[in-house]
Amino acid sequence: MVNGREAIIALRKLYPEFAVPGLIAPVLFLQLPMPSLPPAKKRKIATKQHGDLARIQGLEQLLLEAVAEGTSLNPLVDLLGSAKDAEDPHLLFKCIYSLYRVFASIVDTGMLVPTPDTDAKVVRTWIWERLNIFTDILVGLMSDSEISLRVSVLQYARPGCL
Repeated sequence: MVNGREAIIALRKLYPEFAVPGLIAPVLFLQLPMPSLPPAKKRKIATKQHGDLARIQGLEQLLLEAVAEGTSLNPLVDLLGSAKDAEDPHLLFKCIYSLYRVFASIVDTGMLVPTPDTDAKVVRTWIWERLNIFTDILVGLMSDSEISLRVSVLQYARPGCL
């Protein structure tokens, strides 16, 4: 068993950003048996997240196929909505990376290159609007309290990432 002072010193070494000079607080480490399953609420959340992740992956696959075949990109609205509504950082990561891959595919196929065709211009304008929404989501995450989200957003801020 580790005494309180040793535990605080160890925690300060592991997490120096939380170290407060001169503050010594007693810390108790109890060795309780670990439950075999997470609490019911966490199980429900995990099941919902699994469904959401499968939905995001399905939307991404559908959109990548649509880009390759030149068909409707309407599921892009659903994927952007999932990113806006995501409360779990892991789910938001999945949405962001899916959107990134979809927009990278759109750019790679040349769908944003200006052409004289008026129908293509309407589609291109619609895609640019969705890209602006994605950019707004990324900019909003720059002020998020979750550090890992801010770091992932900076990865997209590099020149030439799309």
